[in-house]
Amino acid sequence: MGLSQPFMAASGDIEPHALTVLIPKRDYGRLLLKSKLEIGGLLMLLVFFGGACCLFYTRRYFRPILEDIDHVTEIGGDEGQPFFEELLPLSTKLRDHEQTITDLETEKQDLQGQMEQVEANAKRLAQKRKDEIDPEEYHVFLSSYQKLGAESRAVIDAMVDGVSAQVLAEQLGKKMSTVYSYRRDIYEKVGIQGENKLQQLRVRVSLMRREQTEYGGSPAPSNGENAGQAVNR
Repeated sequence: MGLSQPFMAASGDIEPHALTVLIPKRDYGRLLLKSKLEIGGLLMLLVFFGGACCLFYTRRYFRPILEDIDHVTEIGGDEGQPFFEELLPLSTKLRDHEQTITDLETEKQDLQGQMEQVEANAKRLAQKRKDEIDPEEYHVFLSSYQKLGAESRAVIDAMVDGVSAQVLAEQLGKKMSTVYSYRRDIYEKVGIQGENKLQQLRVRVSLMRREQTEYGGSPAPSNGENAGQAVNR
């Protein structure tokens, strides 16, 4: 058995020389067998080392973990659910928070139902008030209200909001007799007559405020046709 390799002996050589190394075939066979045995022995050593490592880590780490899992599973009952005493306080807190959230959701739904009921009642009350007002009388009230001064409008707002004459007199720095005089003059100026004058005033002001809210704060309609449409809407 041999190996041949071309080479240049000097820089001036025209053709390369050939170098050949020969060994007996039986020696080559022994060297090849020795190499295979060494590789096989190395592989067996690696397999043995890997198995020893797996066995060591299994006994040292994995087996205790499996034993703990079997232990907590047995404590958990027939269903095999794990039971951790350390997690009981946390589980109790989570259940309390869940109950609190459920109660808040229930209260929210109740409040929503109450708000819907209040809105429905407000709509029915507004419709009832519309039916109580004559369009022409409402037009007269709007026209007269727009001509009032700031102090008179403040008195009307206080009357509608339920402020007593004594408190209003203190706010304006006037005598109570003056406040009563203001109220009589206001009824005459806005065209309110008959019984339940305060109730009539409240109905008209409430409707006017609602219209101003619907119109984005703009003044209520001032002509008779639009006022009639606003009342009948």
